[in-house]
Amino acid sequence: MNKAVFLDRDGTIIREFHQGGRDLTNISQVKLYHNVPRALKLLQQSGYKLIVITNQSLIARGIIPERQLMLIHQYLKKLLSKKGIKIDAIYYCPHHPTKGIIKRYSRICSCRKPQTGLIKKAIKDFHIDPKQSFFIGDTLRDKQAAEKMGIKFVLILTGYGRKTMREIDKKMSVLTIGNLLKASKWIVSAL
Repeated sequence: MNKAVFLDRDGTIIREFHQGGRDLTNISQVKLYHNVPRALKLLQQSGYKLIVITNQSLIARGIIPERQLMLIHQYLKKLLSKKGIKIDAIYYCPHHPTKGIIKRYSRICSCRKPQTGLIKKAIKDFHIDPKQSFFIGDTLRDKQAAEKMGIKFVLILTGYGRKTMREIDKKMSVLTIGNLLKASKWIVSAL
């Protein structure tokens, strides 16, 4: 069985993009956090599969066609590949249960985090052992999806992480680490 680090995309690997009421729809808007290549390389060298799990309701909301999202993901993989990092897969949910205007994507699904459909698919596709794996993200949805699958979760404070930290119930146990590089170092040291 393989081990993996599941990664949220926006706010974890790349900067959240919301300018002038617009969302990320073009490769020119993709900006890695400065420590991401080093963090991912550390995880990769420690034997972890790198799998991105992301909600992309922009498709359901008619803001971006699915083919454009695929180009963005190809660009992201190529950008990281130039730095010696292999993203093993990017799984995305195109659905939204209430705000969708594209009929086939406007529904409740099993893949939109905090649901676990995408994680289950990745586990099956890559023969991953959830008990040896981690999920790094910046929202409660990421945390809930990880916990449902028995995967250890790390909340980072980039993206929506600080806002999420303020929303967390004091009784909740959440490992919070400043950024992806610090989280990656913690994971590798926990081996």
